[in-house]
Amino acid sequence: MTEDELKIYLLNYLAKDFIVRSEVEGRFLVDGTGVVIDYLMYPKQNLIERGFVAKWFGIEVKSPDNEGAKKGVQVAWQAITYSQSEFEDIRPAFVLVFPPLAEFFGSQLEAYHVTCLLQKANVGYIEIDSAKKTWKIKFGANVYFYSDRGMSKTPNVSTKRHVGSWK
Repeated sequence: MTEDELKIYLLNYLAKDFIVRSEVEGRFLVDGTGVVIDYLMYPKQNLIERGFVAKWFGIEVKSPDNEGAKKGVQVAWQAITYSQSEFEDIRPAFVLVFPPLAEFFGSQLEAYHVTCLLQKANVGYIEIDSAKKTWKIKFGANVYFYSDRGMSKTPNVSTKRHVGSWK
């Protein structure tokens, strides 16, 4: 699918549960560089009541097309910079990539290692199960939220800030 087709596909699953703002301009907090994120989203009350954090978050959509891992690394870095950006005075609680990075890399192991690194930058991904008409948000190997079951057992996996080394 093209990037535009992926955006339509994604919104078909998420629009009922989130307030959606498209193509939001912002600035990278490190040096002030201008940026534009595909979506800022805010959970509707039905998700907040089930534990979803009541904060804006971002989503960046990219088509894996023929570039594979190269495009995967690009979207990963883009999402990291967006997690360290501000959009109209909103610092996203986290940023998601769609589709999941496993679709960009030839190896599940490569994708796993990249997603574990991204988790430390508050970057995750969203998976859609079209057969069940459900979605889930993951960070590394940890699920944050299931559309059909609600909050997982690791609620802070999306919002815990990792800075420097940790013990």
